[in-house]
Amino acid sequence: GKKEARVLILAGTPIREEVARYGPFVMNTDEQLYQAFADMETGRFGKIPGSTERMRKTREANELRQKAGKE
Repeated sequence: GKKEARVLILAGTPIREEVARYGPFVMNTDEQLYQAFADMETGRFGKIPGSTERMRKTREANELRQKAGKE
């Protein structure tokens, strides 16, 4: 059957810096990623209705997958 797809193509001059990415964030270091998630969870970026619950469910699902040896 048919499935919907989304594609984002970006172009530019390479910045030749380290890249750390996870979820919606792209930063230079893991520490910056941790801080971005902390900022998001505390509402520093504003609030999106339901986002805290979705993040909790995602975290729980990831933990279950790790315990089951899926990652």
